[in-house]
Amino acid sequence: MSSPLLLALRRLEALDLQPSHREVLEEVRSRLSRGRLYVAAVGEFKRGKSTLLNALVGSLVLPTGALPLTNVITLLEHGEPGLTVTFRDGSTRDLPIDQLQSFVSEDLNPGNRLQVRWALVRCPSPFLQGGLVLVDTPGFESLHSSQTQEAREYLPRIDLALFALSVDSPMSAREMALLKDLSSTVPEVILVLNKIDFLSRDELDRMIRYLSSAVERELSRPLPVFPVSARLSHQDPFAWGLAALREHLSSTLKSQGTRIQLSANERRLLSVVGSISASASVELDSLRQPVQVLKDRIDRFLSGVEELRLRRSDAEALVMKDVDSLVARMDRELDRLRRDLPDLVVQRLQDQARRISASSRGDMARAAEEAMDLKSAAQDRLEERGRELTHLLRQLEEIEREISPRD
Repeated sequence: MSSPLLLALRRLEALDLQPSHREVLEEVRSRLSRGRLYVAAVGEFKRGKSTLLNALVGSLVLPTGALPLTNVITLLEHGEPGLTVTFRDGSTRDLPIDQLQSFVSEDLNPGNRLQVRWALVRCPSPFLQGGLVLVDTPGFESLHSSQTQEAREYLPRIDLALFALSVDSPMSAREMALLKDLSSTVPEVILVLNKIDFLSRDELDRMIRYLSSAVERELSRPLPVFPVSARLSHQDPFAWGLAALREHLSSTLKSQGTRIQLSANERRLLSVVGSISASASVELDSLRQPVQVLKDRIDRFLSGVEELRLRRSDAEALVMKDVDSLVARMDRELDRLRRDLPDLVVQRLQDQARRISASSRGDMARAAEEAMDLKSAAQDRLEERGRELTHLLRQLEEIEREISPRD
């Protein structure tokens, strides 16, 4: 494990984090310790992603069919045959593999009504022995928007992407946009042109040249293209391109696996740093607004208290009419104050407002005096919070330098 990355991970783990951030850190630690490379098939629906992964592991593990089936993230790793389904509430179930389709396919789990987060399939495929974990993702741009959302949210977890294309629709504008997003998120991307059994050799050569040129023009860098027929690869994996793809993935794991894993996990940690920094910066900017803004808001509240005190010396009927108007105005000031003050201070102001509006027998002078004290307390708390946020941002800058040191 990379020492700078481990140090940065430990420092991030020591912070007060949101559950989503802590989950990312836990996953990074697990991946670094296990040394796995997560390879995901990504692309629009009906590009043969599930069929491709079945071909790579040499077994019909994932459900396939004429309809766009996969609606849940499905992982394949080496092990004794078994299935573990993880649900969105954090619970899990261990099941036989033959029940997989009931949880990950649109026909048996429509709209993911079972609330499955992902399914982990263990199979004894020799191809997975070296530490590869294959990931089947729902197709983008299907009729079910939830599937696209599921797939998009998983992109940051991918180490290497197999971007699945089909010869019957080689590269749409939407696919190019998706490829750009993928390339900016995932360290390594490979283009897999599927269903090549529908083309002649000459047609295939021209399509590969077209794809290579279009991708390099849009991304300003070339990407490897592997033509395959996942459907026919069991007949002759060499003739239908599967053997070449397998060899490339295996050699990539051996020669570049560590680099790819570190690069992917650096990105994940930097995304956590960026998210925390953005939230802290927004909060700090709001605190850095002129203190006078806060003072003015509290002063307006106090003027309402004083005006209410003075008017209560008038006739009772007029007083009661004025009270309603003034209390409404004070409530609006409290709403504005609530955005800037900690909960305890807001509660104290609200308590005073209730006492003032409840009857004409309250001690107005004392209420005004207490509110003046609150002005000082609120300012002190804001300044303290500002110091906390400034310190946090300095820590995050140091962690960012540890993750990706600059020469």
